[in-house]
Amino acid sequence: MVSITQRGLRLTSLSVLVTVLLGFTLSVAQPYTVCPSGCPFTKIQAALDAAKDGDTITVGPGLYRENLKITKSVSLVGADPAQVRLLPGSPGYPLIQVGDESTLGTVRIEGFTLQQVAGLTWSSVYTDVLTGIQSLIFRNNRMLNREERDWLGWLEAGEVIVEQNIFSSNSSLEIEGQRIRVVNNDVGSVIRVNPAFIDVENEALVEGNTFREGGVGVSGNTIVRRNKFRSAGVGIREGGRPEVELVQVLENEFIGPGVSDFFAPNSDNLAIVVSDSGDRVLIEGNKIANYDIGISVDGRYQPSPEIIIRKNAISQGRVGIWVEEQQREPTKIQILENTIDRQRRPSEQGFAGVGILISWHVEQVEVLLQGNTVRLGDFGVVLVPGSGKFELQGNTITDNDLWGVLLGVPPCGEIVDPAKVQVTGSGNKISNNGKRLKPEEKQLGDGEGNICPKELLFLKQK
Repeated sequence: MVSITQRGLRLTSLSVLVTVLLGFTLSVAQPYTVCPSGCPFTKIQAALDAAKDGDTITVGPGLYRENLKITKSVSLVGADPAQVRLLPGSPGYPLIQVGDESTLGTVRIEGFTLQQVAGLTWSSVYTDVLTGIQSLIFRNNRMLNREERDWLGWLEAGEVIVEQNIFSSNSSLEIEGQRIRVVNNDVGSVIRVNPAFIDVENEALVEGNTFREGGVGVSGNTIVRRNKFRSAGVGIREGGRPEVELVQVLENEFIGPGVSDFFAPNSDNLAIVVSDSGDRVLIEGNKIANYDIGISVDGRYQPSPEIIIRKNAISQGRVGIWVEEQQREPTKIQILENTIDRQRRPSEQGFAGVGILISWHVEQVEVLLQGNTVRLGDFGVVLVPGSGKFELQGNTITDNDLWGVLLGVPPCGEIVDPAKVQVTGSGNKISNNGKRLKPEEKQLGDGEGNICPKELLFLKQK
């Protein structure tokens, strides 16, 4: 009897334990699923309201007209962007707003088509500025515009991951965070990446994306690597922070729309622009073709203290590398081992093509040109700065139709004050230039169109 009683107690205890565990399991596994019919929820917002931190809301195929507000640390997962479409239910509000002045952990949005319609006048995805979000994941979504309205997004969190999305034309996305990843997206217009709103250990990576119409604007400790640009390129801007950081533009491919018939200095047909970043910049290993300007350095108010432009291939443009404006403080620029060819104007409009151009608004710079190959253009190297030191070592400057190296001092030009500009160097191969120069123009320099003025003969290889 004792044995039977003990066995009965054991059976009873086991039954109670199974019941408790089953009840716990059922509680944890409560479904937060949404679909037009036959699911616990037919509205996404209702499922969001019922969910708790850490839950996942799955959304089945269908068309949903709602303005969503996510105020919990949840995952919102659609079945597939081709099957789940979200349109705004009310105009004037974000399509999805994350946060409400509270602190959130991880929020994930994945698997949706987010579509603009007439009357939507605010951001499509918006993170509340007063909300502290630890991690925001935006993955495998598709953004669509209708009736020429922009798709706008503003994502801000400690960590932001934007991955494998498709952004339609005329879309733009602003991203701020301490750690940012923008990876393997198909982008129709502009993404701006700013990891520097927190000036401690911030970083961003922009890698493996295809930019079909627009480009990316970056700042802070950012790497832009192995992307494909089919129109506008990288803008390095947004300076003024207390700490000098590092922007790296590495191994990207830029294929532009072609050289403009009429060219102005403020052209927006360029691959890479360094403008008022205040950060150190490395531009290395990129392939650039068919742009008015391959690489532009234009730091009027907040110039970079150091810029290295190295081992890039720039072809079939108007100006390969243009140092356009640096005025506020001394800057060191190294232009090393680049290959620049066929920088020409397509017609008689605008100024001629130049491989490397140091412009008249450049002051107090130190520029090293070393190991570059500049060939088959109109001009090779043109120096017309306001002031600075320029050293040319071991460059190959050949087969350009006008001057190989032109310094804009009399009698070659009236722009440069010789007292303010120092040119040094040696070991450069400068030959077979000046085929389109008139005989009297050639005589201003070495008589062959290779260098002007004659005082630059010391640059040539001996």
